Amino acid sequence: MQDQATKLRNIARKKEGANKISSAKVLVVTSGKGGVGKSNMSTNLALAIGQYGRKVLLIDFDLGLANIDILFGIYPQYTLKDVLRGQKGLMDVVVEGPGGLLIIPASSGVEDMVNLSNTQKERLIKELGQIKDDIDLVIVDTGSGIYSDTVRMLLAANEVVIVTTPEPTAITDAYSVIKVIARYRKEPRIKLLINMCRNIADAKSTGKKITEASKRFLGVGIQDVWAVPFDYHVERSVRGQKPFVIQYPDAIVSSTIRRIAGSILSGQGRAYADSETGGVDSFFRKLVNV
Repeated sequence: MQDQATKLRNIARKKEGANKISSAKVLVVTSGKGGVGKSNMSTNLALAIGQYGRKVLLIDFDLGLANIDILFGIYPQYTLKDVLRGQKGLMDVVVEGPGGLLIIPASSGVEDMVNLSNTQKERLIKELGQIKDDIDLVIVDTGSGIYSDTVRMLLAANEVVIVTTPEPTAITDAYSVIKVIARYRKEPRIKLLINMCRNIADAKSTGKKITEASKRFLGVGIQDVWAVPFDYHVERSVRGQKPFVIQYPDAIVSSTIRRIAGSILSGQGRAYADSETGGVDSFFRKLVNV
C-alpha cells in the first residue's frame, strides 16, 4: 500500500481545471453510540462500492477517536490535522488503499469544527479543490453520538447512514440521532444499517421499532433498512487489520456488504439528484458554516 496517493497526484497533473471542486456526492456514516461497528461498516462499504468500479474517497472525520487507519493497518505520516493547521496540503495527506480506495486519515485531537478559525475554514474549502471529478462518491466516517461536530456533518450531508445493533441502548441512541436530524432538516435522507444481527427476527424487530417510531413521532421516513449478520470473520479481520471484504470475500458478512453497496449505487440517481444538496464543495461549505 502506498503511503501517499501518488496515483491521485498523477491524475491531478494530467487534468485541466485544477481548482474545480469535485461533484462527487457525500454519504455520511454515523451512529448513536460507540461499539456498533460504524467505522468497520464505513471501511468495508467504501471498498465494496469500489469493487463495482466506482472511485471512492473515504474521509475519517471522527475528530475524537480516529481509527480508519487502524482498520487498514496503515500508519499515515500526515493526517487531516496537518491540513487544518496549514502544515500540509490535502494531496500530501491522502493515502491510497486497496483497490484504489483513497483515504484521508484523521487523528485524535483534531480541532473542533466549531472552533475553526476563518482562515482554517477557507483553507479547508480551498484544499477540497484538489479533489478531482474522477471521484464518484465520498464516504465520511463521523464520531459517535450527537456531539456538535457530528451533528454538523449530519446536517450537511446528501445522505446519512445510521449504524446500530439490536441492543436496546443502541436502538435508543440511533433514534436520538434521527430525532436531531429531523429537528433541523426537512425530509432528511436517512438509511438504517442494523449490524451484528443474530437472526432475521432480531433484524426485523429492530428495524420495525426504529422506522415506526421515526414515522409516528418525528414524521420521518427511513429510506432503506439493511441488516448485517453477526459473523466471526469481522472480529478476525479487525485483529488482522485487513477489511473483511478483502480478507474474507466469501464470508456471509462480505456478500451482505456487497449487496448493500449495490443498493446504494442503484438508488444513487434517485437519492442524490438534488441540486440543493450539491456535492463535496456544498457539503464542506455547509459543514463549516452551519
